[in-house]
Amino acid sequence: MVRIFRRLDNKSRSVYAVTGTTDPEEAVMEVIKFKKASAKTAGDYICTDGVIADYTDENGNKMDGLYLDGKMKGKKVLIVCR
Repeated sequence: MVRIFRRLDNKSRSVYAVTGTTDPEEAVMEVIKFKKASAKTAGDYICTDGVIADYTDENGNKMDGLYLDGKMKGKKVLIVCR
């Protein structure tokens, strides 16, 4: 499954969290299928380990956050971005 997260530093850029696999190549291909992009673009993507964990925003709302830090408690995912 692929989930989209927006970057805080550039909200027009997306970061994809892929669950259900531990293979980086498979995760990249899942994002390519999700985006309906060409398989030739697979070399343009990078993949790293990450975690989806809860956080509370400034208004007190609980939301999901995507983190690179392995010390966070949450669901392990592979993060794919360009």
